[in-house]
Amino acid sequence: KAYSELHVGVNLNFTDWLTWRNSGFKRITSGSTQEITGLDSSLLFNYSVEPFTFYAGPGYRFSSDSDKNALFGKAGANMTVGVLTVGAGLQYIRYDKAQIDPVTSAETKRDDLSYFLTFSGGTGWAF
Repeated sequence: KAYSELHVGVNLNFTDWLTWRNSGFKRITSGSTQEITGLDSSLLFNYSVEPFTFYAGPGYRFSSDSDKNALFGKAGANMTVGVLTVGAGLQYIRYDKAQIDPVTSAETKRDDLSYFLTFSGGTGWAF
């Protein structure tokens, strides 16, 4: 089944090349009343060539449905102009538990590949 996710995240930049990202998410599955919420936490390695930033790294998904907890890998690229950023990437998700179709009770694939777009802005705050 197709699904859409909405993420709201916060990045902690340890260095120019290492970021810890935490994002709350809500997944809405088409043709289903089931909605899943949770937290994606990842450690991303960055490489920047102005105005582009490329990133990749591992993470873990904590989900309101424990059957949807998962390891993931994420990679993407952003372009920043001023305080506005636009980007795209992909996320490979490998669920901890076997996925069962609620209608047929048959086991389905245990992984997903998601493509995403990002739109963000910044305040320029620094600690």
